[in-house]
Amino acid sequence: MTASVRGRRCFGDGDPRYERYHDEEWGFPTPDERALFELLSLEAFQAGLSWRTILAKRDAFRAAFAKFEPDAVARFGRADVARLLKDEKIVRNRAKIEATIANARAVVMLRSAGEPLDALLRRYTPAHKRRAPVTWADVPSTTVETVSLARELKKRGFRFLGPTTLYSLMQACGVVDDHLAGCPTRPSAERARHAAGLI
Repeated sequence: MTASVRGRRCFGDGDPRYERYHDEEWGFPTPDERALFELLSLEAFQAGLSWRTILAKRDAFRAAFAKFEPDAVARFGRADVARLLKDEKIVRNRAKIEATIANARAVVMLRSAGEPLDALLRRYTPAHKRRAPVTWADVPSTTVETVSLARELKKRGFRFLGPTTLYSLMQACGVVDDHLAGCPTRPSAERARHAAGLI
């Protein structure tokens, strides 16, 4: 953490793990399928909980879910579900655990069909170009595109991914950049998104 950032972030100040997530990940393009599947899974687990709670359990989630390698998670069966429901280090919610396994299988099927998850997600990038939000009141919780994307993903076998969760995923993986206008991390996120062809 640099002195120039302290106290001026959009969120995360005072929690080193949260600060690092804000400064180095949130709003930045996600580099690969595994990382994108991890964010998708964690966003689904976060529903009804705080993101700070999920971040604190992230290493445990990675250990429990084979580092979120989609092919590995897609092979999980009943014994894995039973194992995960006993794992006190993660969120023990059967519906979310089973959804994560189903979503891994859906990710693998997308890839096999020639349309990887990141390409599908980018296809639903919000069309309206907004100015950098000044306050959190300027940031939507969902868009017409994420409503459509939720329907599309449900058809493809994905679970536990509604429009609000999907907009959070877009924020997390840099499909959109909702760092506030005065946030010192915003220029770095914008440069990274430009380099990745997102803007």
